[in-house]
Amino acid sequence: MPVQISSGDVPTASARSSIYRNRLSKDEIRLICIPAAIDQAAPIHLSVEVHPHDRCPEYEALSYTWGGEDNDSSLSHPIYIGPYWDALLQTKNCWEMIRFLRPSRGVRLVWIDAICINQLDVHEKEAQVRKMARIYEECSRVVVFLGSDVSYNEPGQYPYKMKLRDALQPHQKNGKVTNAINVDILSLLHRRYFTRVWVIQELAMSPRMVIQVGNLELLVDFRTPPRRARWDLTPVPWFEHLSQQRLRRRGVYDVLQATWNNKAADIRDKVFGVHALFGDHDSRSALRPDYSLPCFEVFLGVFAHALLCEKRTEILYSAAGISAAGLRPTWLPDWTVSDATQLFRSPPMYRTHHPPVSGTTGDKFWTGEPAYQLIRGLDDRWDPSLLSYDEYQKTLGEDYEWSSLDQQREREWLAQQGPPYRRVTGKNVLHVSTEPRQMNRNDSVHSEHDFYKDVVDYELGTTTWRDSAYVDARTGSLAIDLIHVLQFKTKPRLWGEWGGMKVYRLDAIDGQVAMYLTVQCLALDQIIIPGRDHLFLLWCGSSEPCMYPILRQAGGIQAHEYMLVGVCSHICFEAYMGKYQKEVPVYSKYGKYDLDDGDHGITYEARRRTDKWLFVHDLHYSAKVLLFSVRDLVRNPPGENEQNRLDALFPGVHNQRNMIAVLQALLSELNEPKFDARGGFLSAYVANIDAHFEPRVHEGHVEITIHPANWEEMHRKRFAAAYSKAFKEWRHEGKDKWSSKFKGGIVSMLGSTKRSHVRASRDDLINLAKETETYKALASLTHIARCQGKTELELVLQPEHEDRRTADTRWPPNIVEGFDIDGSTYKVTVI
Repeated sequence: MPVQISSGDVPTASARSSIYRNRLSKDEIRLICIPAAIDQAAPIHLSVEVHPHDRCPEYEALSYTWGGEDNDSSLSHPIYIGPYWDALLQTKNCWEMIRFLRPSRGVRLVWIDAICINQLDVHEKEAQVRKMARIYEECSRVVVFLGSDVSYNEPGQYPYKMKLRDALQPHQKNGKVTNAINVDILSLLHRRYFTRVWVIQELAMSPRMVIQVGNLELLVDFRTPPRRARWDLTPVPWFEHLSQQRLRRRGVYDVLQATWNNKAADIRDKVFGVHALFGDHDSRSALRPDYSLPCFEVFLGVFAHALLCEKRTEILYSAAGISAAGLRPTWLPDWTVSDATQLFRSPPMYRTHHPPVSGTTGDKFWTGEPAYQLIRGLDDRWDPSLLSYDEYQKTLGEDYEWSSLDQQREREWLAQQGPPYRRVTGKNVLHVSTEPRQMNRNDSVHSEHDFYKDVVDYELGTTTWRDSAYVDARTGSLAIDLIHVLQFKTKPRLWGEWGGMKVYRLDAIDGQVAMYLTVQCLALDQIIIPGRDHLFLLWCGSSEPCMYPILRQAGGIQAHEYMLVGVCSHICFEAYMGKYQKEVPVYSKYGKYDLDDGDHGITYEARRRTDKWLFVHDLHYSAKVLLFSVRDLVRNPPGENEQNRLDALFPGVHNQRNMIAVLQALLSELNEPKFDARGGFLSAYVANIDAHFEPRVHEGHVEITIHPANWEEMHRKRFAAAYSKAFKEWRHEGKDKWSSKFKGGIVSMLGSTKRSHVRASRDDLINLAKETETYKALASLTHIARCQGKTELELVLQPEHEDRRTADTRWPPNIVEGFDIDGSTYKVTVI
């Protein structure tokens, strides 16, 4: 087991002594021959052999601690090597172990790291450390030496042998439960030997091993591992992996989490000492032992690998944050802590339930929401003064399914804390979910869900934050795609605590909407700096929980350079949900929509959304998704129904581009207060009607003139769809009075030889224009156009400017406006 030798603890053998005449090559191994002892008091005299590793004789490997139980690492006990009896000083524990290993006859061939590796040759030591796993994996067995007070031989007798798994099990003897041996094995696990990190790899990689306790040998091999038990309750949670040559959890993050509490003289050995247990070749190659690297580079590589390659985003929960020492990046955990629970924090796992799909018992999913019951107290259906707890549970119906454990926890919390803070507001508590809307197939908006899910899979499923994230090896900064939720305008205030979690409330500027943020150990009311701190969302996919990093602008020259303040595990909102409308693309069939097949099955409708859930998908609905569908509709010939609408609105016009320009003028007029409300839309509209209709604007109406010869055709092809919606009035030439078409005007106009005039009011024309799919498609781009400083039509006609990072959030307007919700994705650099 490699150690760091201080300048005051130097063995007498030099790097060029007769013991270590030549440096071992990467394919060689040293072994020690321990001869039989004629007299136990005789000095320890050994010989050393060098063999090719692929052709070496069978040997045993030793596992021990250099300093022993009293941690005495002084090199004070001599052993003698070779024909010239070269002296090599060793620790007392190593010296006693070799005395213990001396056979009563013959020769014992062993590998001991302190002697078989030249500890003064850094290059040899580093190369041999990389081979440690192979050395222990290919030995005949590993002998564990716990100290001379535990392991000893009785003269003239061989030790009694027993499988360790059997020694841990109770046995029946004379009707009483007893142990087969008179040794408290669990008490041995508290010995210093089991606290050292190197022993984990040595014992796990061994094909078989023996632990001698007194005159008893406890045997373990891959066929008889220790029985599965609550090893996590002992000082050796990794004990069940003895002689399995792997850990059941094989990722770098999992291996380090399981072994971190074990100690090492050099903190880098907490990685190098379990290197062989990393489950895949890529991890072992990327993180191979290299003692020339400083600690910063070692742990930067470890945590970057776990984050980017193993997708362990929970690393950010353990980040040092703005308290990071020196120039360390704020996203990196503080590896100097000794407690694994601090270094490897995980978001709390509390179950909530999605409103059930028809025919199911409820769609369960993970939200990382430990304070659900606390926030649920805002639900207006429960008033503790009017309903008992059991009666309240009944009112929840199928929306919630709580296990008996959930109910017990809630009862205990209510007993300790009293009823949750309750305010009769009539507002809904809207939880943010990573899953898409679940709808009954008979639901009128099911087609929206089909399209919605497909475009989200296309937009978010094929590209994740990991595809473009990287860590700068020089500075350690993390570049990562994050969704910007909001900038803190005020400080959150502590609202409640539950299960070790804190819930903070953040009020919108107008006071009509509130946000709740759930954190583990952050004092948000003290550390948040309004104007500098931002809330982001790390999108991990529909099947994984999201997290909400809080980042602080670094104030450097880079626009998106931040420091990590901390991470929220869950957010939700308290708001009047009401009914709000949003133009959304709807696929007209139930089948899966192929985004690349050119299908024209898209329509645009203003959907009313009354959910009690907010969805990450709706927050991150980007320009890429919308532009693809809008361009498909605008650039290609319209369908029959759409053509009829456009013909009725634009009589005599066959240039679709001109029609779209008029609709763009209408959007500009409706969205821009400074736009000329009288002249904008109507002027553009009249300018794009065929001149032989003599279009004109008069007193807020658009008037056109129809010659008798053209009336029948115009009536049949152009105006039939618009009679009841826009062109409601007519008059013959020479008459001043306008009449409704419902007073026999149609027949009169068809039989007349005079020119006729029809007119439509501005409001009726606008309503008719809003019914066209083309207008709805353009209207869906309004938010993105504002963000990019363009018109909706410019976005459609300039594909080189499309941006998949700019969002068009579909959350309720009062939430979006109250907190100035963004939803756009940025490449953020966390320093």
